[in-house]
Amino acid sequence: MSKAAYEPISKAYLFPVYATAEDAERATGKTLEPFSADLRPKRWIDPNPVDSGLEGSDGNPTAEYRGLEEASVATGTIKTKRFSVPLAEASMFNIPRSGPGMTNVPGADVPEYPAPLKELAPTQILVRRTPMSGVEIRNMDVPDPGVPGPEAGAFTAEDRLALQTIRADVKALLTR
Repeated sequence: MSKAAYEPISKAYLFPVYATAEDAERATGKTLEPFSADLRPKRWIDPNPVDSGLEGSDGNPTAEYRGLEEASVATGTIKTKRFSVPLAEASMFNIPRSGPGMTNVPGADVPEYPAPLKELAPTQILVRRTPMSGVEIRNMDVPDPGVPGPEAGAFTAEDRLALQTIRADVKALLTR
């Protein structure tokens, strides 16, 4: 399977990220703990969190990750930031239930932890193709099909000859 010029940001996630608690339960085969308004929402789990050696504001150990900086996505500048998660929370989901009667869940309006990202390859960058599109991975070693380059749109020797002939014919018409 060949690599595409653009890939969804989800390919850069360090762990699977689930939109709903039901999706997480189907994928993992486990029943999730009820959503806790006391914790930030989190749609991913680290099965083997590593103590970063740093303590959170509560004095407890944390795990460190790198994720998208939400504010930068809104402005079009793609940046990542380091963030900490309490070690005890790193290996658990905290996803509010969805469905009828599950709107305005207390605590669900708090900014959630971003999805941790893998290290990108040297030939990869994060981009937004348009102001309204989401963040994608751009594989710089694969030609962009939407941008003419040496492979797409380059003139051949026959093209040049045809253009020179057209130029000569136009010049002859203009000098009459």
